Amino acid sequence: MNTTNGKNSVQNEDGIEAKIMAAVHSLGDLVERGGEKIESAGFKKIGEAIYELGNKIEHMGEGRTAPKAGLKTDSADQVQSSTNRSQGV
Repeated sequence: MNTTNGKNSVQNEDGIEAKIMAAVHSLGDLVERGGEKIESAGFKKIGEAIYELGNKIEHMGEGRTAPKAGLKTDSADQVQSSTNRSQGV
């Protein structure tokens, strides 16, 4: 028997998402540190690229809200508009 109501389910999902985003942030930070070590070992370009990748991973969830199920996101609208323009529609 499922005793959780919709409100508790949403709270659980928010808690899970927060844990995932914290782990992603930590992973990005770890990759950044690895890039710094590689750079200091004499591999400047590779270290910088790895650092940038870590930075993107670390900050990828900032300023983002999850779209509601079944709703089209702005980015999907932009892709469709771009596709229509390139096809002359």
